[in-house]
Amino acid sequence: MIFITALFIMSPYLMIRGLNSTNTTAGDPTTLPDPRTSSSSVAETIFSRRSTRSFSDIPITIENISVLLWSTIGIIVDGITGPTRASPSAGATNPLMIYLFARDA
Repeated sequence: MIFITALFIMSPYLMIRGLNSTNTTAGDPTTLPDPRTSSSSVAETIFSRRSTRSFSDIPITIENISVLLWSTIGIIVDGITGPTRASPSAGATNPLMIYLFARDA
């Protein structure tokens, strides 16, 4: 079975002001576990970062998918001016379009 999930996530800042977001899903929704964040320092993370151009056939775990999605669109703080994202986005004002394609092997 192959399914595609497409999400259009508007900024939480803009949603508070009444603008709508659109969620489109093909396939059955999957509940993700809470993301586990690393306790590594910024320096350790930077020094251990590597680009890869060869990939294995080992599927990514649901836990890693959870962390990946949280890192791109996750809300970390409900700050003074509203929610902020885990990734920089100029005060959470940039709309994001995230596509996740998953194949059940």
